[in-house]
Amino acid sequence: MAKEYYNPALEKGTKEAYSAIVQSVMRGQAAKLKAERWRETQGRWSRDECEQARKEMMKNGGKDAPWLVGESQAIMSVWPAIRLAAQNNEPVFITGDTGTGKELVAQLVHLGSERRGSRLVARDCGAFSRDDKLLSEIFGHVAGAFTGATKARRGALRAAAGGSLFLDELGNLPPEGQAKLLRVVEQNEVLPLGADEPERVDVRIISATNRDMTDAGKRQGLREDLLARMCVFEIVVPPLSQRLDDIPLLVAHFAKAKNRHVQPRPEWVEQLKQEPWPQNVRQLRNLVWRAVAMHDETAFSWPENPPPKASELTGAELEQVLSECGGNKTQAAEKLGISRSRLYKLLERHCIK
Repeated sequence: MAKEYYNPALEKGTKEAYSAIVQSVMRGQAAKLKAERWRETQGRWSRDECEQARKEMMKNGGKDAPWLVGESQAIMSVWPAIRLAAQNNEPVFITGDTGTGKELVAQLVHLGSERRGSRLVARDCGAFSRDDKLLSEIFGHVAGAFTGATKARRGALRAAAGGSLFLDELGNLPPEGQAKLLRVVEQNEVLPLGADEPERVDVRIISATNRDMTDAGKRQGLREDLLARMCVFEIVVPPLSQRLDDIPLLVAHFAKAKNRHVQPRPEWVEQLKQEPWPQNVRQLRNLVWRAVAMHDETAFSWPENPPPKASELTGAELEQVLSECGGNKTQAAEKLGISRSRLYKLLERHCIK
């Protein structure tokens, strides 16, 4: 045996384990370098490149793909980042303030990837008060693993096999869970709580946090080796304060989801641009929905004779709408302000083929 890299562990039959450790360290260093280059690249795309990436991602995601509403350069620059992340199988780390739409970005990454035929399972690491419950939710457990564990549980990782797992607020994962997750990323193995042997698992990890990962103080609690592996592709979602020009489009989008016949008043929309929006797009969405629900005339102009609800239409009226749309059910659904599935149910109710 060559003595240059001699280690006593090699004489004890653990050569394979030692080699795996060395390879793991090398992969971690490579991932860190790749992540640094990625961060340098994000934000340098031209407007045309951003628009092309958006078109490709929406096409790949299909008609049910979510939408990042906005035309500002801040939000448009996220699309090429999503596309590049979707084209690879490495872990993705999404950062951004609360309410910016990190889970929406995770959905787009999954739908644009080769894994879109399988499930995207989402779990919030900050939603559990007990560490064992959180670890069980993600990694699963065998019966008797802890008090109250009367039955075995698969866990989110195995539920997402073949697809993607989205872990929100990764910083809330306890140290034991971070070590387990690193094993999943490095070796494609999951060790359920209380189990003696790990199981192979094929899953892509997409994680998110609202912490500023460039601030060493805010990184406390996250293992550096795990962070390096999770940040192979880092996508930064901008706060609403950096894309105020998107507010008119966002207001119209959220209002249409509740009542397609209302029109936002320009003076009200301009006033919204002056607000700080600490909770970002989620806060704006809730404000718009509340204004629609309360029939706020200072925010929206309302039609004097609103059309009847789709559920109130007669069979003859539905046939008339279909005729006006040339039999195109997608256009008819849009004209009625309902989904295609809802239109099909109405047509079935009225025995219209």
